[in-house]
Amino acid sequence: MLGLLPEYVQIGLQHLGLYKLNDQDITAMYAQEQNEAVLDTGRRRTPFLPSPADQGTLTFKRWLNRFGNGGPEPNSLYAEGVESRSNEQLYDRWHRHTKLCPHCCRSIEWIAKTQRVCHRLTTVTVILGGIMLLLPLSVRLSLGCFAIAILSLLGHQGLTKLHSHFMSSIPQQGMPNLQLWPHGGT
Repeated sequence: MLGLLPEYVQIGLQHLGLYKLNDQDITAMYAQEQNEAVLDTGRRRTPFLPSPADQGTLTFKRWLNRFGNGGPEPNSLYAEGVESRSNEQLYDRWHRHTKLCPHCCRSIEWIAKTQRVCHRLTTVTVILGGIMLLLPLSVRLSLGCFAIAILSLLGHQGLTKLHSHFMSSIPQQGMPNLQLWPHGGT
């Protein structure tokens, strides 16, 4: 079914799929940024990286120490502190990606056009089904028109939800409130 969609919409949907993975990291990265801002500036200059996969990082760190005076001073990025951000700012896909991506912008335009078609189709089929009920025509034709209207209305609703995913990754019912530790527990 996805193959029937225009290529730019397929790419836009792929971007949405990739963003599900990226969105999981946003909260963790923001919390780490806040933690880095309050860390002591006298922390160790060489991190403990025991895995063989970390050799590239250690090599870069040695090079940075040798040729770059150890890199930027710890916490120099946070001299003025970390600006507080709301969930709406953290999970705002429009400013982070959608408005900059030609595929996603075209996908939004396609969604808007398709929504207008669904809206018109719903209106026309409801009117046509109503007229068929008033005339001595088959009730089956009238019910068929109403069924098409309902499917078109559901399509419009699904497209509205899809449009919102291009704008923000906050669920429409709001952010979940997770409790990691029960009150009074250890």
